[in-house]
Amino acid sequence: MILEAIGRLVRNSTLFNTLNTRKVEIVLQMSPGKPGTDKRGIKDLDWQVSKDGAVIQTGKTTDDGKVPMRIRGGESILQWLVGTTVVAEYRVRIRDTAMEAVTDQRGQLRRLRVLGYQIRAQWHGWDRR
Repeated sequence: MILEAIGRLVRNSTLFNTLNTRKVEIVLQMSPGKPGTDKRGIKDLDWQVSKDGAVIQTGKTTDDGKVPMRIRGGESILQWLVGTTVVAEYRVRIRDTAMEAVTDQRGQLRRLRVLGYQIRAQWHGWDRR
């Protein structure tokens, strides 16, 4: 995650009015995996980011499936598009707290999610939030 400064004034202004937003990299891939292992990214998928109902960013996934997403106010909505129709929507939040211990079940689940796995076996007690 990096901070991105966005100027809100005209160029060469002597005033200061800058917004700092956070930027995260989202990867859309066909299956979970580590970077550089093979070509799993889904390219050329249209996407947009919205905050409070307004579209703040648009683009296409790169060859490796990456989306450089801006997060404003700690949370934004990432939407996948087919044409102009939203086909999927994800609320993306920034979590600044440290991960739970690797020996803790919540810590193990969080690490699996970071790698791209979606744990949904609730009947085994895994997806307790």
